[in-house]
Amino acid sequence: MTKILLLEDEDEKAEAIIGVINKYIDIDDVEIDRVVSFSKFTAILSISRFDLVILDLMVPMRDGDVPFDITDHVIELIRASNLNAKAAYVAITQHDDLVVARSRELAGLGIATVEYSDGAHWIPALEVSLQRAFRFQEHDFVIICGLPLERQVLQSTKAEIGKLFFRNGLNCLEIDIEKHTGVAVVLPRMGLVEASIATDKAIETFRPKLVLIVGICAAFEGRAKLGDILIGSPVWEHQAGKWFGNEFTLEMYQEPIPDRLDTIIKQEIERSNHFKDIKEDLKSLNDPEFFESKAMVAPMVSGSAVIASKDMAAMIAEAHKRVLGLDMEMFGVYRAAKRSVDHVDFFGVKVAVDYANEHKEDRYQRHGAIVASRVAVQLIPLILAQDGQTLK
Repeated sequence: MTKILLLEDEDEKAEAIIGVINKYIDIDDVEIDRVVSFSKFTAILSISRFDLVILDLMVPMRDGDVPFDITDHVIELIRASNLNAKAAYVAITQHDDLVVARSRELAGLGIATVEYSDGAHWIPALEVSLQRAFRFQEHDFVIICGLPLERQVLQSTKAEIGKLFFRNGLNCLEIDIEKHTGVAVVLPRMGLVEASIATDKAIETFRPKLVLIVGICAAFEGRAKLGDILIGSPVWEHQAGKWFGNEFTLEMYQEPIPDRLDTIIKQEIERSNHFKDIKEDLKSLNDPEFFESKAMVAPMVSGSAVIASKDMAAMIAEAHKRVLGLDMEMFGVYRAAKRSVDHVDFFGVKVAVDYANEHKEDRYQRHGAIVASRVAVQLIPLILAQDGQTLK
């Protein structure tokens, strides 16, 4: 959903602008908030996030007042805005003197300035801004899923599920958790490379504060139990290193989750008694012992190949005496998030549904994926809360 804020006090001009928007973006894919005074514009811009802001430079301070030049106020407001710092801005005004006098200054803030008239010369400039807003929509979080099942089970959480859509080559699903907007992306295929590419694209497209990977994994037998909830940290790629003859030397490039997230997650594990409540309704559907497992922040490894060999698992486990889980994507997600230009927090939740040996089975996959998704949905609002907020 593309969210647009329109500041325009003249009805005829507002209708013309909205008409262009509705021709460019399907009416079901756009949400337009129109205000007619600068005071209301300031209020809504401070509490709601928008992908595109369209404004006139001559509007009243309050409804019914005489219009005045708000350019200086707009410049100050945008410079101070964190919530809408990444929105696209375009000023469409009938006052050509303002366009001439202030366009360079506004351009320095990334605000396009267009002279409005009864003709159509202003429309292409608006369409360029619409294209950018439609392609790059800001969301609070992105969930990466290696399997379709891992996204499907989000319907078994308290999250509000929206519609499927396709953006920049990504298979996306709208998902809201409390007041936070997000996107769940399913990879085209499993593996580290696909996870890294999709995460990088998702960060560029949706500009989230938080990226996480959610789903199922294998456990190292004797170290973790089936049903254990593993928040990977640190995570590394078990395939990175050097083969010399029959000997393999691992190059352990580790990625831990940020310290702030580590603290929040460990506190929530303690507070929730290992997320006990979110598993109660599942105990009658499968082996109850599977749901009596523990949650922990623990070392994990990733690799693009499925490990169904006890000997190979033992070799991987030798690299770290406390490594508990093995998956195919987590390190790729972490690495892409860590290397992103914008500061993006990241973590992963995986539930162990089998062991890294020859005895693979799928009886725990669905319920393990449900538990992982519920844990993620419980953690996301806590992590996105402001620093210093008390955890209840």
